[in-house]
Amino acid sequence: MRSEAAAVRDRVGDEIKRQSRESTERIVGAMAVPLTQFLMQAHLHDSGTAEVKVDDVVEVGRRLMRVLRGAGIDQVGTIGAPEPFDPDRHDPLSTSQTPEPGRPVVVRVVGLSFQGRVLRKAGIEPHVPEES
Repeated sequence: MRSEAAAVRDRVGDEIKRQSRESTERIVGAMAVPLTQFLMQAHLHDSGTAEVKVDDVVEVGRRLMRVLRGAGIDQVGTIGAPEPFDPDRHDPLSTSQTPEPGRPVVVRVVGLSFQGRVLRKAGIEPHVPEES
């Protein structure tokens, strides 16, 4: 009985590893083209053999982000956008003051989440209303 349970546990463990490997291979496979483009741009820049355009590098970043969104990674916040402070989603860029939850802040650096769980909080500053 004990050896049967161990065998089942081993089979389940092997299946989880296989599924995880396949999932990782799908993500890496989808990222392969933009990553190789980025590496080529880095080589051209470093070697000085060709001028690399900022627009091309930005487009590669956007393509990578599209792949990552398909894998469950998303952006936390939008740069320049005011929103209510949430300490679970926001990290003040200055340690001199931490806003109260719900107070208006402005996103200066986006964060990242995976399937809704925040991996890196968005960097924020207090929102200062424009004077009229």
